[in-house]
Amino acid sequence: MSGRIVVPPQSDERNRTVLPMGFVSGLLDKVEKALLVAERNGDLLLVNSRAKQLLGSYGFTEIPGLNLFNDVLRAESKQIFGQIESGAHEVELQIERGE
Repeated sequence: MSGRIVVPPQSDERNRTVLPMGFVSGLLDKVEKALLVAERNGDLLLVNSRAKQLLGSYGFTEIPGLNLFNDVLRAESKQIFGQIESGAHEVELQIERGE
């Protein structure tokens, strides 16, 4: 399984629009690829329906409380954020899942 972490470019705070969470969740469910949105510490904020299916196939039946780095990716967050903080907008990961 491979994954990609994307960090959007910084935008002007004055041009931000706040959308209701239900609206955003509905939009994310229309995306054909698995999409997970997490806080910097790895706590999952949003998981679209494709991602829920994928996580379920790996035995993750309870989404609340999952941590992106510790539970799902089993990757060191320092490595990922080191690349992002050095200016990378995308980080490619090869993820090996064991039993």
